[in-house]
Amino acid sequence: MAIDTLTPPDVFAARILIVDDQPANVELLEQMLAGAGYTSLTSTVDPHAVCELHRANHYALILLDLQMPGMDGFQVLEALKHIDRNDYLPVLVVTAQPGHKLRALQAGAKDFVSKPFDFAEIKMRVRNMLEVRLLHEQSRLHALSLERTLREVEASREVIRCQGEELRGLYDQVLIEQKLSDRLRLNELPDVIRVRPDDEVRHLVPDFLAKRKTDVAALETALVACDFAAIGRLGHGLKETGRAYGFDGVTEIGSAIERAAHHQDAAAIGTRIGHLAAYLLRVTVLE
Repeated sequence: MAIDTLTPPDVFAARILIVDDQPANVELLEQMLAGAGYTSLTSTVDPHAVCELHRANHYALILLDLQMPGMDGFQVLEALKHIDRNDYLPVLVVTAQPGHKLRALQAGAKDFVSKPFDFAEIKMRVRNMLEVRLLHEQSRLHALSLERTLREVEASREVIRCQGEELRGLYDQVLIEQKLSDRLRLNELPDVIRVRPDDEVRHLVPDFLAKRKTDVAALETALVACDFAAIGRLGHGLKETGRAYGFDGVTEIGSAIERAAHHQDAAAIGTRIGHLAAYLLRVTVLE
């Protein structure tokens, strides 16, 4: 949804939460908004439930009564700030006390409506707030997209600046991993396996390798139990994570384990578990 293409269906499909300790008020607001065309309405009479509901559903608008027993609307507003810490707080407060309006705005609410309800006013303020909220969300997503694009451009420039040395290193790494892949197919491993991870993940490598040793033990236990489903999941995890950390050999072995588990080939699984244990024993992380 582009920033300049906000449409009525976007507004009427926006998620709205109604919070009031009086069921009659909740029912009245639900009927009024549903009659106006809003299709995604949720309500609660328990102010303590608001934060969890918002955390789960990210409402575009919360209609919040201020005077409720146990936890008033001001306390709810304060709690909501910890969820939308750096975001637009989409709260339209409902109050019968004129003196509470300014306090509510200072507490983070974006607008207010008065009791007794003026239906025309409520519809207008709900519509206005939803349009502002949706445009704010579109702007935020657009900004994130621009930021991501700028990061990619900067990363590309850095690659170009460093391409001589990095391309040589990558070429060496490809040769090493290609030889490793060939040896895996021949059921053999080199005495020393040298891997040079990217700088961005280098600090994560010790923990990654430690967990793969845990995987060896888990695979051996699963093989004894003939739990091919568990073996398949472990193999898939190895396949998916190995290359991301620069360990293509782990990916090769994980893929082989996953395939063997699919065919319930216990002998092949045992061989590949041995390959993984040997790989972890022989691998050397280059600076």
